[in-house]
This record gives sequence, structure tokens and C-alpha cells, in this order.
Amino acid sequence: MFPFRVLLATSLAFFASAACAQPPADRDVSLDSWFESLKQPNSVVGCCSVSDCHIFIDGQYREADGQWEVLIDMQWRHVPPGVILQKHDNPTGGAVSCYRVEYENVIFYCFIRPVET
Repeated sequence: MFPFRVLLATSLAFFASAACAQPPADRDVSLDSWFESLKQPNSVVGCCSVSDCHIFIDGQYREADGQWEVLIDMQWRHVPPGVILQKHDNPTGGAVSCYRVEYENVIFYCFIRPVET
């Protein structure tokens, strides 16, 4: 008999990967393996890799009083603290947020702070 936990984990991984979009055509393929390594906090489920991960440059992200925001569709969106990854190997030069937009709502999977200079 198949253990319930294995079935549940497999189902969650399937639905998480099914929700991801196709990678952007202009992506930097040298970063693919880094994006693939990203996992949602406290989980083994990926952050949707290069499909839904976006690089934000200066002026598109900000931090105030320990709260992060990113500029999505010309609106500042609050990043939930529970999706912030504590990574120090961000090779992009900016902040990275993996998310998708459903109607007017932004669903965040992961957020990686920019490397401090």
C-alpha cells in the first residue's frame, strides 16, 4: 500500500510544477541551475525555477522597516515574510522573486534579497 505522505508529497509537487509558466525566451540560461536549486521555505517544493522567477533591478525593489516590496505591474507589492529565502549566493545582481499573478492577486513562492555590496 502506498503511504499517504508519499502520495500527498507527490501530488503537491505535481500541482506546484503544473502552476509554473514556461521560461521566458530571453532568459540567461547560465542561471538555470541556480533557479532550479531554489526551494520554497521549509519545503522540498521548488520555487518554479526560471518559469516564474523574475529579477528586479535597483528601483524595482525596496526595503523599509524590515519589509520588502517589489514593483509588479506598476504597483508596489508587499512580499510576505514567510517566502523570503536566506540565501547569500544570489548571482543575479538584484532581488529575485518567484511569483505568478492570478487576476489582481500576486501569489509569491519565494523571494531572494539582493546581495549587499
